[in-house]
Amino acid sequence: MIKKIAYLTIDDGPSENTVRYIDYLTTNAIPAAMFFIGKNVVRYPDVAIEAIKRGFLIGNHTMNHSRLSSCTFAEAVSEIEQMEALIGDCYRKASCKRDCKIFRFPYGDKGGENRLKIQEYLNAEGFKKIAPAGITYQWYYEMGLDKDADVLWTFDFEDYKIASAENSISREEIFQHISEKEPRWGGSLQNEHSHDILLIHDSPKSNAVYEGYFTDILKYTKESGVQFDTPVFI
Repeated sequence: MIKKIAYLTIDDGPSENTVRYIDYLTTNAIPAAMFFIGKNVVRYPDVAIEAIKRGFLIGNHTMNHSRLSSCTFAEAVSEIEQMEALIGDCYRKASCKRDCKIFRFPYGDKGGENRLKIQEYLNAEGFKKIAPAGITYQWYYEMGLDKDADVLWTFDFEDYKIASAENSISREEIFQHISEKEPRWGGSLQNEHSHDILLIHDSPKSNAVYEGYFTDILKYTKESGVQFDTPVFI
């Protein structure tokens, strides 16, 4: 069995399922950064506060999960700052110190023609990235991901496709993807020579199609030899 280090990140919460996921992660000692969407925090503020109290780092995934390449620079900043205000409020209500600010672009869309301006803004506002030490993929550095101030991923479970009408994915296909040695894009969980940043989604729609997908995927990943670790943010 391989021995692989990976960092878990969770997009699109909070939802009605988040507390169950937190329970599973806590019981299995799996650390995670949760990139919440502002409109979901407005709907489930107590869940966001509970996640903070339970020790999970909350990241900014914008207010409305908009594609920032379709926004003006001012609109992109507004999406980020509205969410920052909500996160700050949640940390205050949880009576917890926020150790660092982290940001993830919705859909991995880094802002199109405003990409550099947004990166400058993120740096100026003190957003942190995952320290690249341990990530050995050449493409990660060729794409400049080690220098950007946001947190992209190196491995996507593609679980968002579970509820897709046009491009659905089955449980077996997800597990096959986890076992791939040479995925069509990104890292490989079978490559023990590089750490990976994992992406899974907190999706009620996916859970309605495949109940328990979240815990099943993480359990299979752990049984495959992946060790979940806490990243260093710089």
